Amino acid sequence: MTMTEGGFETHKDVFNKIIDATLSDLEKKCINIGDGKTAEVKIFEEKNSICLKMVDGVKTKKNNVFLKNTVNDEIEFLDKLSDTKFLNSIGITKKIVPKPMFSRQDTRYGALFEEKIKGMTLEDLIKDDLFDKLPKNFDWNVYFSKLEDIVAKLNKAKIFHRDLHEGNIFIDETGEPILVDFGDAYESFLTDEDPYREETPDGIPVIYTPDAQNIKEIKEKIFEIIKNK
Repeated sequence: MTMTEGGFETHKDVFNKIIDATLSDLEKKCINIGDGKTAEVKIFEEKNSICLKMVDGVKTKKNNVFLKNTVNDEIEFLDKLSDTKFLNSIGITKKIVPKPMFSRQDTRYGALFEEKIKGMTLEDLIKDDLFDKLPKNFDWNVYFSKLEDIVAKLNKAKIFHRDLHEGNIFIDETGEPILVDFGDAYESFLTDEDPYREETPDGIPVIYTPDAQNIKEIKEKIFEIIKNK
């Protein structure tokens, strides 16, 4: 389990209330803000600056979804990608993920606590037509140039997100790209492997769409929407 020093001090009052609770009981303390095939995303009633990703093992199995990482694996990616020294070493100078706080895992539930990003996902932008809510002087060409650069540098460093759909990419309140949900992320240590191919424990092949291709398709989709406005 991991806790950032700043996060612990800021949210100590909340964590004192929940640290000894079982993961299933945590749901009673939260407001649901998102729902997917493997997890729900929640914010706390006491502190809505905290985001909780609650992964349900039963739900994941029921929906026949192969999830590469536990929440404990996922928070390791967030820790690494929040490390300024590491980011600078691969040529990234700005924040690209939410600040991680800590994770807990039991036999059914996995809970990942992280900073709630102030902004909107590209999915919400499209679904709710929030184009008029973008930051002042927002430039789509600049945004996608930054997003493509981040993904290219992560891939060069052998880190692959592998689930870059509109719901996992934010525009924060300052107009910067932020990546979330590293449940399928992979760090490669071999030069000759394909990071977008995986096998389940049962030997079933899983093929992921390359990160760059996902970004390209999202970019084309959004520019088509803008063109037709």
